[in-house]
Amino acid sequence: MIASTILSRASFFYSIAAPMITNNAFLAINVLNAPQASLPLPSTDERNAETRTASTLVRKNTSMGLSFADCIALASVEALEFAGGPKIKIRLGRRDATQADDKKRRNVLRKETERSVVDTTLPSAALDSDGLRLYFGSLGLSEQEMVALCGAHDLGRHVTLLNMSKSCVKNLTRECLENAPVLMPFVSEEPDRFSNTYFKKLLKWNERNIELGEVAFIPTDVALVVDEGLRRNVEYFARDEDAFFKNFESALLKIIDVGTTSVERY
Repeated sequence: MIASTILSRASFFYSIAAPMITNNAFLAINVLNAPQASLPLPSTDERNAETRTASTLVRKNTSMGLSFADCIALASVEALEFAGGPKIKIRLGRRDATQADDKKRRNVLRKETERSVVDTTLPSAALDSDGLRLYFGSLGLSEQEMVALCGAHDLGRHVTLLNMSKSCVKNLTRECLENAPVLMPFVSEEPDRFSNTYFKKLLKWNERNIELGEVAFIPTDVALVVDEGLRRNVEYFARDEDAFFKNFESALLKIIDVGTTSVERY
C-alpha cells in the first residue's frame, strides 16, 4: 500500500508525515466543488505550507496508475491505522482536479455571531460552534460526525507564534509559517498516537484542570466544549473510544469518497 511504502522509506513518518498526510486528505478532497480532487489550493498558498512534504512523499508513489487524489486518500487511512486508529477501507476512482479552488467560497454561510461567518473554502481556526455547524453541515456531516472529525487534532502539531521575529508576528507570510521556530502538539500526551485522548483533554480544559503545556488548543477546539450541545459528543467520545473511531470513520468516508467511481473497496 502507498503509506506502507512511505513507512519503509522514512523513519520520521510516525511523528511527522502521518498527521500531514491525514491533513492532506482533508485539504485535497474535502473542499472541492466538483467530484474530483487534487490539492485544492495553489502551492503558494500559505494554508498549504504544512502539506507540501507529505505531498512530495505521496507523489513518489503514483506510478501504480492511481490518481494523486486516490494516493492521498489511501495514504491518509493507512497513516491513521499506523498511528493506532481504525482500519478504514475506501473506494478508488477519483480524478485529479485541473485547477485549485479559490480561497473564498461562492456562497457565504453565516448566523448571528461574527465568528460564525464561513466565507473561505477551508474552515477558519476562529470559527465558533455555529460556524463549525455551518461549515461541516454543508459537507453532509452530522454534529456527532463533525465532533469526531475534529478528533484528528489528537495527532500532530501546529505552528505557534513563539520565538517568531517581530516582522513575522506583524505580517504572517508563508515563509514565516514554513520556518516557524516552534511547533506545538494540540495534545502533548502521545501526539503521534491516534486515540480519544483529545476529548479527555478538552473536558479537563473546560473544567480548568489543565496543566501548563498539556494542550495547545485553537479556538475551534474549545468551541466543542463551550457549546453545551457539542460538549455532549465530546463527553461521549471521551468515555468510548470505539464510538469515536466509528464516527470518525463515517465522517472521513463522507469526505474522501466523494467523486469515487469504483464499487469495490481496496
